Amino acid sequence: VLRAKPSVANLDRLRDIGADRHEATLLDKNERTTPFPIDFFNELIESITPQELIKYPDQSTLYKNLSKFLALDSEYLLLVSGSDSGIKTVFDTYAQSQDCVVSLFPSYAMEQVYIKMFDCQSLAIHFDYNLNLSIDSILDAISPNIRIVLIANPNQPTGQMLSFQEIEQIVETTSQKSDAIVVIDEAYIEFSNGKSSLPLVTKYPNLCVLRTFSKAWGLASVRLGYIAANPSLINQLQKVKSLLDINLFAIKAASLLIDNYHLVEHHIEEVKLSKQYIGSKLSSHNIEHFLGNTNFVHFRPPFSIDPDQFCTAMGSYGFRVRSTNHTNTVLDGCIRITIGSQEQMLALASSISELLENH
Repeated sequence: VLRAKPSVANLDRLRDIGADRHEATLLDKNERTTPFPIDFFNELIESITPQELIKYPDQSTLYKNLSKFLALDSEYLLLVSGSDSGIKTVFDTYAQSQDCVVSLFPSYAMEQVYIKMFDCQSLAIHFDYNLNLSIDSILDAISPNIRIVLIANPNQPTGQMLSFQEIEQIVETTSQKSDAIVVIDEAYIEFSNGKSSLPLVTKYPNLCVLRTFSKAWGLASVRLGYIAANPSLINQLQKVKSLLDINLFAIKAASLLIDNYHLVEHHIEEVKLSKQYIGSKLSSHNIEHFLGNTNFVHFRPPFSIDPDQFCTAMGSYGFRVRSTNHTNTVLDGCIRITIGSQEQMLALASSISELLENH
């Protein structure tokens, strides 16, 4: 019998091909919930020529546009197929069997998948029950035998965020105490009021910052992100990438959206306003909730309603939401909803009110 290597054979993963999401309003994966304006979409389609479609894609235009947008030399950038792919690229480049990886718990599920896939040892720093996290616990965990420090900031699912100063303290301490690489996954940074770690990549040669076009930029379907890091790191990271892995549609969509960044800004502002609205509506029902620094909110169903039954009931109203469990925090038993437009949140609040009245 042909056997996979043990670190892969021992993984327990569901096969997710994106199927069976048929509800009218999808609030379960923290995507943009409203379509782009039709004129933007038409311009995107018209930007693709028949000749471009038959040849391997040229990424240079996007590198140029992104470099200008970020005010960061393109030598500091590496395009990847989403920030998830960026994490795997780091592991492909730097992780060896039995290396020790510092990460947070709970956090983005794929972090632990890669730690196990690459046969590494996990040193998880836990949020406490009330979602507090001690920066000292992270700093104390850093030692000469650490290989990777991996931090989602803002964090998913807790929605909590370390400050710019705390991130720099982690990077500085790591550079002093070990040869580890620090990876800051900023998938949700645009929705926060915090400062990005991007300016630090020109200062610290041990830092990688991951960004995605899937969340605030609203391009989840194109599977695009980037790594920002010192050119010495980029030169190593690019060696393990698949050849010409960024597709034409991703390049065109991201380039056009950079030129129309006001669409992203409008979406971010609407999410922030909608989050405050849904928070006030949950408060009016005395429903415990957690707003955080991202584009999602957790709330606890009242009256001891089973969370999975609540999700099913919301599906009958046309909303796909999800429950949260196995975090060992106050979030267990909560419902997580992606924040959408104010119109969508108004309809959601009305459906929640009706559901509670009928319970």
